[in-house]
Amino acid sequence: MTTHRPVLLAFSHICGSDVITGAEKLLLFMLRELQGTYQCRLVVPEEGLLSRKAHKYGIETIHLPVPIQPVLYMTAPDIGQQMAQLKQLAVWPALLSLLHIQQPQMVLVNTCVHPLPAMAAKALNIPTVWAMMETVQETPHTDQSASFIYHHADWILGISASTLRPFHAAGLADKTMIVYPSWEMEDYQPHTWGEHRVNKRAELGLHDGHQVIGYVAASIYASKGFDHFMNMAVQIALRHPKAMFVVAGTSADAGYVEAGWDQARAAGMMDRFRRVPFEPSIQRLYPALDMLVVPSVVHEGFGMTALEGLLFGKPVVAYEAGGLGEIMHLTGNEKNLVPLGSVDGLIKRVSKLLDDEKLMVQIGMRNAYNAPAVFGIAAYRRRLSAFLDVLATRGYTPLRLVRASQPTVYLLEAGRLRPFASEHAFLAHGYSFSDVRQVSDELLDSFPQGEVIAEPEGKKAQSGNGQPAHVPEAGRQPGNGKRRRPRKPSSRRRRRKGTARRARRRSSSVRRAGSGKRGRKGRARSAK
Repeated sequence: MTTHRPVLLAFSHICGSDVITGAEKLLLFMLRELQGTYQCRLVVPEEGLLSRKAHKYGIETIHLPVPIQPVLYMTAPDIGQQMAQLKQLAVWPALLSLLHIQQPQMVLVNTCVHPLPAMAAKALNIPTVWAMMETVQETPHTDQSASFIYHHADWILGISASTLRPFHAAGLADKTMIVYPSWEMEDYQPHTWGEHRVNKRAELGLHDGHQVIGYVAASIYASKGFDHFMNMAVQIALRHPKAMFVVAGTSADAGYVEAGWDQARAAGMMDRFRRVPFEPSIQRLYPALDMLVVPSVVHEGFGMTALEGLLFGKPVVAYEAGGLGEIMHLTGNEKNLVPLGSVDGLIKRVSKLLDDEKLMVQIGMRNAYNAPAVFGIAAYRRRLSAFLDVLATRGYTPLRLVRASQPTVYLLEAGRLRPFASEHAFLAHGYSFSDVRQVSDELLDSFPQGEVIAEPEGKKAQSGNGQPAHVPEAGRQPGNGKRRRPRKPSSRRRRRKGTARRARRRSSSVRRAGSGKRGRKGRARSAK
């Protein structure tokens, strides 16, 4: 016996061809966990690493290039106006049609820079989970961003307290819930780590006597603090001759990245650095490191890179930036947190660790234990189960028979509006006007027109006036074009009273007619 699973349609804002970001990783992991409850489908802007991994786990993917919109993240002053203008984009009707064709019972939108799917789902009244993977910027208009997201989502799922802070500050916390990210340890193949450490170090020309400090980012740009890392690294290299540095990631801003490398060139220390491309299989990279530095200069939504360093048993030094701070506090790494933007703080903490290799080993072992205890799969599934209990409280009925301000009725089928040829055609196909749902003119205009629905074969001879089906006015009989004259409630009572009086007169006449023959005794019997 097969169990029907409701459809969950998830939207990823990006799908890199050969890199995968933390937000993409977290979305994929959540969908894998939700597959037992939902039939998960993933909408991506193009084919890439994320969609290929989704296929591997049996998740159907759909391609629809929905543009990223950073307005909510930047918390601009005219958010409402900019969001309204998005409905003029060519992709808007395509989004509505996709949602209607797929008919999901739930929509999951990933990141605040992907508002269009949430807006489309809201327009169709589809229950929507908006996953906050980042912390929006704090400006005088942050409340507007929080309010827009709040009113276009049924639930707001945060990956840290930092991502949900704007909603709490605006008094909009009732839809929010935290589900910290996690991982499946077997995906990282712990039994191979020793081998990968030897192989990667040999590949990079590093040996066991080196103290290897890593910087890891899927994409390297200013927010990831690469210039802070290079500033720190040059100073550390001057003080610690055994220190070597590995930079892993793909440049997203060539000018910015090269300016960072210029610091090492100017100091004549390029031989102390190793540049490697992004490594999707992180178990091939992290074992080769002795320490990880995460100098993000913006408030991170979470900081998956830092968590990866912890679970691989490495000491991690990081700026106290949003979700990064939460990870470090929850795993007992407060001492390795540095005030945001303090390069001197990075230098001091990294130097202290390099001077005490025994301490480094102790911290690494503690991290390897604490990270799974706090963020491991068991803890994740408990949090996700609680969230699923909340999701189970609401159902969804897709739009089918619709009308707007005009009385014309349409069948919304395969993402297209199909008008009925006449009221008789509407009724002959077995539909009822009581099932017609009213929607806004704006929503109706967003769907393309389909073919007219004609009367069924064999019933055309009975056709009515040939006009499109309209919702009948009050008191009108559908299909014959005539008005029924309302009856006054008292008319029926008067008819009943008149009928009763006539019956009594007939009965009285009968009794009078029979009185001469039956006499008093007969009338008595008749009265019994």
